[in-house]
Amino acid sequence: MSVEAARAAIASQWQGKHEAFNAALYAGAGKLDSSAIRTAANRAGVNWPRLQADLVKHKAEIDALLARTNEQAPAIGLQGTPAFIIGAYLAPGALDLATLRKAVAEARRNPDGPAKAP
Repeated sequence: MSVEAARAAIASQWQGKHEAFNAALYAGAGKLDSSAIRTAANRAGVNWPRLQADLVKHKAEIDALLARTNEQAPAIGLQGTPAFIIGAYLAPGALDLATLRKAVAEARRNPDGPAKAP
């Protein structure tokens, strides 16, 4: 995901639209340029002028979150988005609902992750 899209997705949380906006971003086809980001925002019901204001108002918080993510992601083996950490399991890439449910069930059965060799 582009940095511009990530910043906008984070800012959409102040409208309670993060989940819908994130889903719209991933559902879009092609490159995530400014036009595609705005289209996704519209599909998610994001108020665009308010989003622009929140990007300014919450800039320091957004920057800090992105900096933490950029530091932590490589440390745990994440190389791109989407990715999921489910219990002790890392699932890089998109997951369909059935696979996500299986991963959650497995994490619940084995909360410490796969058995380690002695």
